[in-house]
Amino acid sequence: MILLNQEKGTYEYKVNRKNSITLRNEFNQLVDSANYEPFKAELHKLKNRYPFKKRIESDQLLKQSDFELSKNYGMINQSLIEGNYQKSISGLNTLPSIYSDISSYSDWYYLKGFAFEKLGLPDSARIMYDHFLRYSSQKFSSRFRGHRDDDINDRTYIAERKYANNYLQHRENTRSVEFTPIQPKYYFGSIQPGYSLNNEDLARNSRGILMLSFGIDLNGDFTSGLQYYYKINERYSLNPRYSTSGNMTELSLGAPIQLYKSENNRFGVKFTPFLNYLSIDSITFNNQQYPVKDHLLNFGARISAGYYLSQNLAIGAYYQTNFYNEGNRFQSKNSNIELWIKDDYDVSLYYNIYKGFSLKSGVRNSDLVAGIVWSCWEISYDISNPGLIFRIDMY
Repeated sequence: MILLNQEKGTYEYKVNRKNSITLRNEFNQLVDSANYEPFKAELHKLKNRYPFKKRIESDQLLKQSDFELSKNYGMINQSLIEGNYQKSISGLNTLPSIYSDISSYSDWYYLKGFAFEKLGLPDSARIMYDHFLRYSSQKFSSRFRGHRDDDINDRTYIAERKYANNYLQHRENTRSVEFTPIQPKYYFGSIQPGYSLNNEDLARNSRGILMLSFGIDLNGDFTSGLQYYYKINERYSLNPRYSTSGNMTELSLGAPIQLYKSENNRFGVKFTPFLNYLSIDSITFNNQQYPVKDHLLNFGARISAGYYLSQNLAIGAYYQTNFYNEGNRFQSKNSNIELWIKDDYDVSLYYNIYKGFSLKSGVRNSDLVAGIVWSCWEISYDISNPGLIFRIDMY
């Protein structure tokens, strides 16, 4: 559904009740009342299929330059606060060399127009303000990692549009828009060791993620199910899970706690107590199947930490212990079988290529492993003891 946003003066595509996408025409201009009719004709030629991928900001690819981009943007804002307008213009001129689309997906034009205005260059200011109204769809670029939602309701962006409109129409601006420096931050992968769920991996105004769950159970059989990760706030989360292999069914509840996360997201520590309930029909040992028909209630905890060496490279480590482990085995009431869940540890390097996708290599339970992590799914190969590791883990 296409609707006019009265406050912004631009047309938007309504994704859902809380989220919308600002529309652009083939010339990269925002769609407003002045160009809406030609836009409808253009859309008709496209068989009413708006090219979203070409006309919304692409922020999936992670780059070290993202950190430099937000760092420089923050320094420019500080220069504007201090009234050093010439310095701010020099800084603004460097941003397109770092990110070519900065003027479309941030208030780059507005900042430059304001600096020109304060330097007594009204013609240059008018050009920048006009470009801002025509081309700039938001205040903060999504490439400013960690700041996507700083202006979630577009309050500042709308105030800037009002200021630019007033200036172009020679109206008095009685109140200036405030400039707030931003701190450069690292994008952290959701559920990587040391970290909880990253809001930037979700749609705006969303707090949870529902995922299919695949892996290998204690019997070595393929298991599947569902799990939900709900972020209560920046510190506490809940992770219920259900999975079954037909022979073994598991109900699990984890409670991830973000013990610490540095202000720039570079270092994080997470602690997760959990409770598992297993219903087991039979178990295979030394290629022989034994009937069990028993239930196991297990609990334990995982502690993990992560540190970003750069935007793309992180080191992560965790250790998980279970109440029923090799030193404290569960004796089945219906058989002579002893059951336990092996304690688990992992120390790995993560090379983050895209949001949610990483290459991984390190040591897991004394074995050298390498593979990929994609949206909490891990597919790795055990090099020391050749074999495939396939699991999904949201602790």
